[in-house]
Amino acid sequence: MQVLSIENLTKRFGGLTAVDNVSMHVDSGKIVGLIGPNGSGKTTLFNCVTSYYEVDEGKIKLSDKDITGQRMEVVCEKGVYRTFQFPRLFPELSILKNVLLATKHKHEGLIDVLFRAFSADLVNRAKELIEFVELTRLTNKPAGNLSGGQKKLLELACALMKEPQIVLLDEPAGGVNPTLINVLKARILEMNKEGMTFFVIEHNMEVIMSIAERIYVLDHGALIAEGTSEEIQVNEEVLEAYFGK
Repeated sequence: MQVLSIENLTKRFGGLTAVDNVSMHVDSGKIVGLIGPNGSGKTTLFNCVTSYYEVDEGKIKLSDKDITGQRMEVVCEKGVYRTFQFPRLFPELSILKNVLLATKHKHEGLIDVLFRAFSADLVNRAKELIEFVELTRLTNKPAGNLSGGQKKLLELACALMKEPQIVLLDEPAGGVNPTLINVLKARILEMNKEGMTFFVIEHNMEVIMSIAERIYVLDHGALIAEGTSEEIQVNEEVLEAYFGK
């Protein structure tokens, strides 16, 4: 079953076409990669999927239901959780509080959520996820004290707390030291083994080639290739566009 379907998506900024008639899909329980040179349209595509940008043409479907143009918070509540190249957390709040704030909540303002009382079950679940991403010793420390890699791990914990249909990861290995990259990879693969679906932008070729079952390649906003990691690594158009060969 296709969890996410992108059909003939186009996004323009004035005279620039950032995403040009792109179609792709992510099946349930899979890890799908999205690569391409800087400026190829990868993050713009994620921004369109999550309604941060308005789509000029095309459709976006979540489990076969059209979510094109719906408000960002609606898209999130329906099951699309997105991380960023630079994690967006509450730096003054504890790791535990950040994970708890990722729980589903409807018709509540930020102030209501910040001061709500969380049940013992939710607190225990949050602590389990913090342990899962190996941050237990920092549970009560401010999120702003974490390293870049630890913040990426915290975002993964927040993603699980949200119980989404699909997680969009924007450069999870970016700026992360090799030790924490291995932890990130292991956690992503373990989450996927349990049924979580991922769509991943990544510049670290070793990472994306080792975790993604299928990879899409963008160049200048256009889809130029799709296939397994083995197929992508020998694709001449990809080598020319991405690797400069």
